[in-house]
Amino acid sequence: MSSRFSIAEIAEARTVSPLAGEASPTSTREVVVGSRVRVRDLDGEEEFLIVDHAEADVASRRISTLSPLGSALMGHQAGESVWVRTPMGVRSVTLLAVY
Repeated sequence: MSSRFSIAEIAEARTVSPLAGEASPTSTREVVVGSRVRVRDLDGEEEFLIVDHAEADVASRRISTLSPLGSALMGHQAGESVWVRTPMGVRSVTLLAVY
């Protein structure tokens, strides 16, 4: 029996099973660099991409791991709430999804 797969078999498996790093929003995936996250606070919901500080661009919704929100979210999972220290004070943010 061969351990090689045809391109068609790989393509079909790809449609059934996501690749590593393509977790669904309901998975238990933790926030890491490269995660897309959906969060909610008193002002509503927003979605961000967590990036290295050199790639951060708030206007493009790319927040650094060194930012108050980015650092507070690192290592947490969907459904958890974190406290974020901002210039306006400490705020609670709920992590709704990690993609």
